[in-house]
Amino acid sequence: KYNVVTRPQEYTYCIIPSHDSHSVCQNADMRRAIYYAISNEAIAAALGGNAIAAKSLGSPVRADYSKAWENDSTYINTCDPTKTAELLKSAGYNGEELVISYENAKLFPKIAEIMQNMLVSAGINCKLNPVETAQARAMKSDSAHWDIYLGGFGGSFLIGGWFKYLNYTDDGTGYCVGGYKDETLQKLFSTAYTMEGHTEENMTALLDYAISDDNAYIDALCIACSNVVYSKAFSSLYYVNGSWFYPGSCTYNFQ
Repeated sequence: KYNVVTRPQEYTYCIIPSHDSHSVCQNADMRRAIYYAISNEAIAAALGGNAIAAKSLGSPVRADYSKAWENDSTYINTCDPTKTAELLKSAGYNGEELVISYENAKLFPKIAEIMQNMLVSAGINCKLNPVETAQARAMKSDSAHWDIYLGGFGGSFLIGGWFKYLNYTDDGTGYCVGGYKDETLQKLFSTAYTMEGHTEENMTALLDYAISDDNAYIDALCIACSNVVYSKAFSSLYYVNGSWFYPGSCTYNFQ
């Protein structure tokens, strides 16, 4: 009588390490060690149908997302404990405790707990620091008080989500989230953010630079999902912007 379909939404959960002088995460090898210790597939499985694993930096339903990005083996779509161990050694990690900060809402607490377990299992000490929604924006902009920020981004176009994290003009501090300033990154972002420059080639160049071994500025974890229960009278489903279900625009079987 009824069918159920799980479909990814636009919202992507991600992490950004601190570049502040207090944090061991200012070292790129340390940032990559953290990323390789995390299994996106395991996070999605633990969330029980509320998310799918991120395979690149954003949701596949975004209008400017390229499936070709998923073909590249990156720390976003790869969990490699051996690589983590190697990178921790090269980063000179000595067991310092990392602080994971996040808004105490949505799926953030559950994701934070799962991620903490993965990091501790990989030999990375960390503790959780949830904050209330009213404090979340100020906390995001102050990387001196955390080592890993668990956040996210939504919207119909991926470049709009990247605006929050790959550009230093968003929150008025003059720095990207994480407390760093990279003029090459800003130039790549500014090019892809224009109407004429918003091409797959320019989006790919921006992505490749942001997640390169030398930078490793951000990691995507999972994509929020919705579960739609619908009558078998529907012969096809209709979604707006690739994710929002519109029953009135679907095709029906009449018997």
